[in-house]
Amino acid sequence: MKKKIVSVLLTCCMTFGGSVSTLAAEENHTQQDMQQDSQNVVDKSENQLVGQEQKSETDNTVTDENSQNNSVVEEESVNDTANAENNAAQETVEEEQKETGPLLVYSGHVQSYGNVKAVEDGALLGTTGQAKRLEALKIEKGAGLKELNGDIVYRTHVQTYGTQKWVKNGELSGTTGKAKRIEGFQAYLTGDLAEKYDIYYSMHIQSYGWSKWVKGSADESGWCGSSGLSKRVEAIQIQLVKKDGGTVPENSGKYTYISPKAIGGISYSGHQQSYGDLKSCANGTVLGVTGKAKRLEAIKIALQKGTIDGSVSYRTHVQSIGWQGWKNEGELSGTTGQAKRLEAIEIKLTGDLAEVCDVWYRVHMQSQGWLGWAKNGQSAGSTGLGKRLEAIQIKIVPKGTAAPGSNTGYFVSTLTSPQQQRVNVAVQRVYNQTGRNLYKTFLWCVNNIKYVRLSYNVPKGYTTTQWYGLYGLEQHKGDCRSYAAAFYHLARGLGYNARYVYGYVPRKGGGMIDHAWVEIKENGTTYVYDPNFQYATKRNGYHFRYGTSGTWRYSRYHYED
Repeated sequence: MKKKIVSVLLTCCMTFGGSVSTLAAEENHTQQDMQQDSQNVVDKSENQLVGQEQKSETDNTVTDENSQNNSVVEEESVNDTANAENNAAQETVEEEQKETGPLLVYSGHVQSYGNVKAVEDGALLGTTGQAKRLEALKIEKGAGLKELNGDIVYRTHVQTYGTQKWVKNGELSGTTGKAKRIEGFQAYLTGDLAEKYDIYYSMHIQSYGWSKWVKGSADESGWCGSSGLSKRVEAIQIQLVKKDGGTVPENSGKYTYISPKAIGGISYSGHQQSYGDLKSCANGTVLGVTGKAKRLEAIKIALQKGTIDGSVSYRTHVQSIGWQGWKNEGELSGTTGQAKRLEAIEIKLTGDLAEVCDVWYRVHMQSQGWLGWAKNGQSAGSTGLGKRLEAIQIKIVPKGTAAPGSNTGYFVSTLTSPQQQRVNVAVQRVYNQTGRNLYKTFLWCVNNIKYVRLSYNVPKGYTTTQWYGLYGLEQHKGDCRSYAAAFYHLARGLGYNARYVYGYVPRKGGGMIDHAWVEIKENGTTYVYDPNFQYATKRNGYHFRYGTSGTWRYSRYHYED
């Protein structure tokens, strides 16, 4: 009876252990080992179980070999063993279903650091914020993919060498010991690996920061980084994403691959005094005529589209109008048929293009010649000086590129000084009452400044016109100098080429007395604007020529701007 119980229990142990043994044998034994183990544990009297036992690992199903034939196994002990082995079998199956280890391993060579430690599955390789170039890369399958057929194929774009040949599975791409930066990168998968996964990568590029995540491909869409711009790759992240249900990395960057072709260019046309509509030009060539004293009156600007999203916006400061509203992509800014000069311009990029490019521009200004290069919305030219723009150049360059020339002195104005800022605030208060109208501002001076003979002591840092004007604009009092200076600033703020004149007029009792007034030249003719004359005589002091009947005889002495 005991022998029958032992035989039954042994059979149960072998049966319960079958699934565990099979899985364990696949990892830990060769086929020869399996056969040897089976032979050691098969009972000679149970030949019908040999076929099943050849698939089992007997270490978990039999007792000690030396006591196998003589030991009596109690039923409770056998059940415990069977349950434990069944649980172990389930755990083994679950573990086998998991991918063990990283999917991807990559390492590289970094400026100053040399060969750096390998990273896994989307981790950052390289540096940021240290201005260090990544010089070489190696990429290979991790332990989790060792049994999966297929290759990781990749290449780099290297400084002075250009695009390198394709390499795969841990081979080096790039250079070491040559101080050459990687500028671009591309990768794709093959075989079963490509059937199951997609490869994604993002790069940290000099001047631009992190790119968008790029889905790997053997065609042009798989490129990430830059070319032709002399920008180093500083860091990279690479990861595999399952095709079915995998999470694609979020894109926070503004670009994928930057090149002259991707950036595109910029074109511009305009309208100029005597010449009419000007032929379109592009990318830094001169629009307009210099040395002919001809005003630029209008401009249109448009992008030559690349692959990076964005547009161009611009506005101009126009004679007697001031700053116009912003225009976009080929719209006209300025005027035609009104004989009004452009005096200043601002140009800026929008969208992703603004993140990766700068727009530089400079103007040729009356009496000043070529000013310095302005960029990205800065004012170029002048306001309040009555100076015409005669020509312009515009360029789009990768962000961080040095200015095409000097980038100082691109805007000429006294408005930048604290003293003139004070004047400007006072001028704006008048505009709030009168609107931007020359005649109404003239009348404001006549009616709101009380005549008081003053002894002016101009404080350090102020010009005579600033200090005289502030008496009239802020304190609403002063003599002829305050009347003239106040109107001078109001006219300049409206874009008129006004000049403050200090000279002499006849005295009632004979002789001459010092006096101040304003000149504005229009279409080659000089006109007088004298608010104090109108205040004193109640006759028209607005817009008349020298020698006009009923006006004073002006003896010019000098100009004060």
